[in-house]
Amino acid sequence: MRVTGGYSGQSGAGNKDRSDGQAFRRGRRVGQVVRGRLVSPGPGGFFWVVVAGHKLLAALDHEPVPGRELVFRIERLEPDLVLRDITPPPSATDDPVLLLAALTDARSKFEAHLRRFVPAAPPSPGAALAPADSSTPARSGSDAAPPPFAAAASSPAERPDGEAPTPAPALAPSPGPTLDLAQARADFLAFCRADAAAGQTLARVRELVRLAGQWIPQTQGRPVYAPWMYPGIGQSELLTQRTGPGKWSLRLFGRLPGAGRTAAVVTVDGSRAAYRLMLENPSAADAVIASLARVRLGRREIIAVCQSAGGLPDEAASGFWARILAGAARPFTGLHLRV
Repeated sequence: MRVTGGYSGQSGAGNKDRSDGQAFRRGRRVGQVVRGRLVSPGPGGFFWVVVAGHKLLAALDHEPVPGRELVFRIERLEPDLVLRDITPPPSATDDPVLLLAALTDARSKFEAHLRRFVPAAPPSPGAALAPADSSTPARSGSDAAPPPFAAAASSPAERPDGEAPTPAPALAPSPGPTLDLAQARADFLAFCRADAAAGQTLARVRELVRLAGQWIPQTQGRPVYAPWMYPGIGQSELLTQRTGPGKWSLRLFGRLPGAGRTAAVVTVDGSRAAYRLMLENPSAADAVIASLARVRLGRREIIAVCQSAGGLPDEAASGFWARILAGAARPFTGLHLRV
């Protein structure tokens, strides 16, 4: 980037925007690193850039993105003021869209390993919902004490867009085999300990989920990844909130065998859970509900009641994390040095 020195043209109303190279030079030295932000297009193909509080006219060597944070090193002060753009390229650590892409890729790679995972007593095929709490061969604070079930919002009748649907009677088809969450987790952890590649890939997923938590507002819940809660689930994700002693509000999304993409909104109160299902393939609802009729967490039986089941809304088709991360604005966080 080259900043013009002494430009006396005008930009905007009132001739108020002028490059101020001389004011910027005072107290500066070659090699110094300064921060700035791209403001708007200027005259003659140049761009207005605010650098260290000075509004300067600049020629950019890259695609201009108004509002983008920039970091410069002063290359020359005389006769021309020349700043070199040393802004690090966006990465998954500071850009929510790149983070989402990295998380999606890492999760897919881990789930390729997970196809080799055969639990001791899998539920009936195509009939299961999968919640999630993040786990690796060793637990961390980010995934300790997961909620006992899967999915979530402030109430079991809440849609992902916040609109309350018409209440429906509880659904209770014939129950399937017991879904033992404690055993499922133990089997999952044993697999990850025995398979080094799977364990390493899962660690990457968990780290990205942790980073995602920095972008997802607390009011939306804490993101968690725990595919062990239902064998065969893909694209598993969970947003969980603790609403009181023994009470949880959960939102779950995943791809289930036979049911396709499935979202669930669940409230848990002690040993009771109420949930709503939204399925890409609504005809699989009875099988999914049956697989959740008998849920055990250790010695505790979870009484799970489905209050309604129907199609998957378009706004929930890509999951909960994607919608939040894709809409997150990248803030101006200050100077990032790479010297």
